[in-house]
Amino acid sequence: YKKMGAPLPTIKAVSYIDSGSKRISDTGKKAPEETQRAKRRKKHEEAQVRSSSPKYLTTGDFSNNANFFVMMFNPTCSHCEEETRRIEGKADLFKKSKLLLIANPVMRPFLPDFVSNYHIADYPFMSIGMDSTDFINKVFLYQALPQINIYDHQRKLIKTFTGEVVMDSLEQYIE
Repeated sequence: YKKMGAPLPTIKAVSYIDSGSKRISDTGKKAPEETQRAKRRKKHEEAQVRSSSPKYLTTGDFSNNANFFVMMFNPTCSHCEEETRRIEGKADLFKKSKLLLIANPVMRPFLPDFVSNYHIADYPFMSIGMDSTDFINKVFLYQALPQINIYDHQRKLIKTFTGEVVMDSLEQYIE
């Protein structure tokens, strides 16, 4: 699963979306940018129905005719935080491509702050989950975090980036 051209392994990740991640100003009113974020959030929440039982993100949830990005990350890693900031800053480029941020299940306690700080729920192209099928062990190169694997529309591995990646390098793969 680590070589170019390798198929995407089966994904089953426990979805994590923090419903309390809205930004409210000190006055209790929505921040000016909240209107656009609220619209994106609503659209995203409608796409990911919440229930009391865990929702799983599976390979089928990322079926589309565009490249698929999988970012293995640690929510306490400064490099992962910076990469997420870069992606968030270029969210308008993700018209067709999808992105899954996937973390080891032991990182669950740190996900609420990460989701809130980086507004994950505001972006319909972006999903976040905890690995539940050993996906990370199958594809992680053990070089640096974050690791971003890019799969083409046939879900074959076309590029792997480890460590921080400048957006110019990622942009050529975003559809």
